Amino acid sequence: KMNFPNTSQWEFTLLGIDPGSSNLGISIYKLDFNTLAIKESFAFTISAKDTCFYSRNTSNEFGDKIARLQAMKSELAEVFRYYSPSLIVCESPFFNSFTPNAYAILIEVVNLIHETIWEYNYQIPFFKVDPPTAKRAVGAKGNAKKDEMTQAIIEIKDRLKLRNNPLELDEHSIDALAIGHYGYLNYVLNLNR
Repeated sequence: KMNFPNTSQWEFTLLGIDPGSSNLGISIYKLDFNTLAIKESFAFTISAKDTCFYSRNTSNEFGDKIARLQAMKSELAEVFRYYSPSLIVCESPFFNSFTPNAYAILIEVVNLIHETIWEYNYQIPFFKVDPPTAKRAVGAKGNAKKDEMTQAIIEIKDRLKLRNNPLELDEHSIDALAIGHYGYLNYVLNLNR
């Protein structure tokens, strides 16, 4: 039996994260705590350089990567405080032999996310899912591109009670919706309460 913090008698919040070196896709699923039905979902993207936490001084002194990571960490902490997640699911780093350096930064970002969760509330369950599995959770192929992912989200948007227009979402938000939906199907609906 899992013990979920930050839950009220009426609401349970699932947060999905698509990690990146400059952008974090975030999905929020608001669920009825008693029935576990989706009440609403929505998604947005945090762009490190667009947040108020991005510091040009830090960038000049320590490098752009450090400035971006610190900005994302601070913005993510604000997201946690505002939405009070009960469960968090994040895409796991995926190794591509054509872009091996991308894997290293994704490991850093996922570790940063885990550290931010720990600092916010170490009791929040945190799960990871590989990209192909998350894509299949919304009915797309495991190697689906942005347009295919958007179409998959359009086809289930009523079931997701999605507030956003999927055609207006970027690839980070679309992927975050898939990651969150994977968490909903595999962790929330299988709760042993």
